[in-house]
Amino acid sequence: MNNSVFFFNFALKDGHFMSRPIFNPQQSLVGEIIQSLERFNPRFAWIQFLFSQRDYNRLLMYTKSELENYVQHANTAQYDERSRQKIPRKEINSQWYKLAPPRIKKIEQILPKPTVIFAINGMWVGNSNNATSSLHQLQELPLSLCSDEIDRLRPFLYRDPRILRMLVERRMVTDISPSIYRYSHSREEPPSLILSPDEIPYYVHMPTGASAKGLSTIRAAAHFPVGGTLETRELMPVESSDNYISSNTGDSPRSREPGPQQQIQGGAKVQQLEQLTRTKDDQNFSNQMNSWSRGTLVATLKKIPTLEQPLEEDSEAQRISQIVSRNIRTFEILYDSQGDENSNASLATTRVLLSSSCETASDDLESIYIPQLESVYGKLDYEILSDKRPDFLIRKFQRFVFA
Repeated sequence: MNNSVFFFNFALKDGHFMSRPIFNPQQSLVGEIIQSLERFNPRFAWIQFLFSQRDYNRLLMYTKSELENYVQHANTAQYDERSRQKIPRKEINSQWYKLAPPRIKKIEQILPKPTVIFAINGMWVGNSNNATSSLHQLQELPLSLCSDEIDRLRPFLYRDPRILRMLVERRMVTDISPSIYRYSHSREEPPSLILSPDEIPYYVHMPTGASAKGLSTIRAAAHFPVGGTLETRELMPVESSDNYISSNTGDSPRSREPGPQQQIQGGAKVQQLEQLTRTKDDQNFSNQMNSWSRGTLVATLKKIPTLEQPLEEDSEAQRISQIVSRNIRTFEILYDSQGDENSNASLATTRVLLSSSCETASDDLESIYIPQLESVYGKLDYEILSDKRPDFLIRKFQRFVFA
């Protein structure tokens, strides 16, 4: 096979974890991604949005306090023995000091809200063995345009082929607590984002508006919203932030330049906080991996609803934000340039897949997740897959996945 293969993760370019990058306008990202896939026409592309509610408020407060202490320290003038005068500290001219106020503001904005751990992972198979061309196409995806005033998304590549198994099992959602603990001392690029439910409609939605026009690889369905009240019981904050799914790859975590040392005691605080969570993390890792592998259900939409006009951001679109759950759910985009195996025509196809783990309910996908989407987009024509692997992987990578 002469195709170039990449496993990727879109994450924060500069590692400022309080950043909540979005793609404007709202509800246009998915349509723009599909348009890009149709234009680039890779042999196969698989993009996963994985999200789950987790409580990061304690860690956000910890970082906010550290940033405020640094600002206070930088604003305190030094006494110069030679001139016998107070002089400004050199920290006041640092980039860390200048960016502290907007970062503190970002943390303050999300503190009253539930927090969601959100990951963007996938696989890219180019149409030729020209890796440079395939990499350029990956970098040109609209995901690279997701940004805010603090940071932006960029693709990072994985070299470990075991990533493919993790994609199939839908378990590449990584706890970023260690990155938060070390943020002010030795920064790392966190592989997952911390979002609020308000940002979910920017990523998880059906093709809408101008971005949905002219899509040739989808089987479009009419949009008939059914209304009703969504289940909001799963939006209550969970008790701790220790129950995460972790992944370990050859390329992550990716180190960044160290931030300033605020206080000598800072390193000791980090060690104490890490020790408090390490035991629970180790204990919960195997349990969550087992339940995730056993209980994940995957559904494919036979037809994809498309909307001529975007949902009202202050009303209808907010209903999408309520799909957040303590279960790990996914919204996936699959592009295959040779179409489905069962189709007579070898035309390119784009499909949307949905999945959910079973931490809170064994039938979460069909009883809660899909009905929540149906309350926004109308009745969804879907099929539960007997094999969690996309058709392309079944045909081309059988031994690779289960080796």
